[in-house]
Amino acid sequence: MFEELTGDATADEWALAAAIFIAQTRRRTGAGPTFSEVFASLLPDTSGLPGPFPPELGPDERRLAISGFRGHVMIEWRRRDMIGFDKGVTRSLRVGREFRRRSRQRQRHDKNRRSKAQASGRMSGVAGIDKTSTEGREALVSEDYPPELQPLIERFAPDWPPILQVSVGWYPLLVELDRTLSALVPDYVVKQIKSKFGALRFHAAPSEDPYDYNEAFKEAISDAEWRSIETCEECGAPANQYVVRLWVVTLCEEHMRLAERA
Repeated sequence: MFEELTGDATADEWALAAAIFIAQTRRRTGAGPTFSEVFASLLPDTSGLPGPFPPELGPDERRLAISGFRGHVMIEWRRRDMIGFDKGVTRSLRVGREFRRRSRQRQRHDKNRRSKAQASGRMSGVAGIDKTSTEGREALVSEDYPPELQPLIERFAPDWPPILQVSVGWYPLLVELDRTLSALVPDYVVKQIKSKFGALRFHAAPSEDPYDYNEAFKEAISDAEWRSIETCEECGAPANQYVVRLWVVTLCEEHMRLAERA
């Protein structure tokens, strides 16, 4: 197990998965996870342990073995610049420069891919329309999304393109969230809705006033984002997160098999 987590052939994949978990935890809680929480996430079948221990090991020896294993793996991942942490500081885990570089690179690639797809396919129905005008925005709504999502699309702020950068499996989640937020703040404003690190990112505000704050509004969004990491992006079925070609996806078993064959 140590060789798999730190060896040249597979260490990057494990380090990437760890960095993603760290980024998600920091976004959700404002602090980094513990070493124990990271390994529990990466090795759920063994509760974060590297494997079975010899029965003759006592509690103290077992504790030292686990601590040493986790520490040396984390040091290797830090050496690869995928993560960072401060020695002796609890919950100081953070993502590294290499992870941020890959994330930016992948985001640019994904943005370009989406732009090309929109230009060649689903956006063709509104060719010749000024996309920043009211007429253009209405065309995007009617052409691209099912009727139940139109109220959400119409909430986009004027200077943000009304595009959902998520797959159809999360559409019901968005419809439910829109209804919840509408009940709290009827005139709330959307800026961006996308998938990042296999999780929903719903950027919205109670109003266009940057100082307007609503705790219940924020909690509803956070709850939906958290639920998204257990919901297949393609079909809405119960799902897990996977790393496919250095990209985090949230998929059910069937769609994961399809992704691996693609």
